[in-house]
Amino acid sequence: MYELKSQQGLLLETLLSRYHDPLVLTPCSCDDTCMRKVGCSDCIQPVLLCPHCWLNKHRTLPIGP
Repeated sequence: MYELKSQQGLLLETLLSRYHDPLVLTPCSCDDTCMRKVGCSDCIQPVLLCPHCWLNKHRTLPIGP
């Protein structure tokens, strides 16, 4: 456990570099007050959006089997 604790910074940096989207908490295209927080990796809408825009986009997408 102490070995992991000493490498905590490197582990965190590695995880963030692989899974962090730089658009998180930036203004959504719909409004400057709405922040991008939601994304989907299972559909054709990979861009992060605010929750309201994300729901609106997903209402019109085809549903898989």
